[in-house]
Amino acid sequence: MVGRITIDMNRVEGDLEVQLDVEDNTVRDSWCVGTMYRGYEQILVGRAPSDVLVIVPRVCGICSTAQLYAGVRALEDAWGVRPAPNGVRVRNLCLMAVASGIRCKSGGCRFWLRWVMLRRGANGFGGAARGVRGVLGP
Repeated sequence: MVGRITIDMNRVEGDLEVQLDVEDNTVRDSWCVGTMYRGYEQILVGRAPSDVLVIVPRVCGICSTAQLYAGVRALEDAWGVRPAPNGVRVRNLCLMAVASGIRCKSGGCRFWLRWVMLRRGANGFGGAARGVRGVLGP
């Protein structure tokens, strides 16, 4: 049997939709779609480049360090700055440490609980619960 399962994941800062193509209880293809334009880039138009360091980390309460990292990289590219290799290593270690914490915080609090509920066929999830339950097993 071939079917498509759509799961709305709206517990993050914005809306996310996951689509799975399932055939014989096996996922054959999948998509992850951000369904909401947030437009944070528009806040920075006309502002001083250094404002990136203050505004960008506040875009998301979960991934502020990753947003800051992206902002710093954009400034480095724009200004032609090359940080020292050890500076890059330290920055990457800090980013990895924060990313590990984010997995526990956002994964544990937001997604894992929902997947457990879906796997058990919890009420309130409609057809998605029945479809995912078939994919994940009894």
